[in-house]
Amino acid sequence: VTGEISASSHITTDGEVKFLDGGVFGARMKYDDSNNRFSIEANERSGDDMLIFANDKLQLGTSTTNAIMTFDGSNVGIGVSSPAQRLHVSQSGTAALIDGNSNGNNPIHL
Repeated sequence: VTGEISASSHITTDGEVKFLDGGVFGARMKYDDSNNRFSIEANERSGDDMLIFANDKLQLGTSTTNAIMTFDGSNVGIGVSSPAQRLHVSQSGTAALIDGNSNGNNPIHL
């Protein structure tokens, strides 16, 4: 199909939806049923960005929990739904681990 597609109900595909940029592959959305994985991928060429915008909050999570990361204005929260600072981490016990290098030496526990 070339041009616009509009529907008043569902659009179903068995495979992936590709977006072309001047006839060249630009991005795709696909669902892999064998791995239960939905992916949104930007172009494999360098210099392409993926932007996601929301009017108020952008929330990422799993299942019914949406507090993995919450972006509110310029604040980022992990484990909190309304971050009060630039980075707001809430967790009982150790909330964060900053590893000084890849072998686990000199970590900082918060």
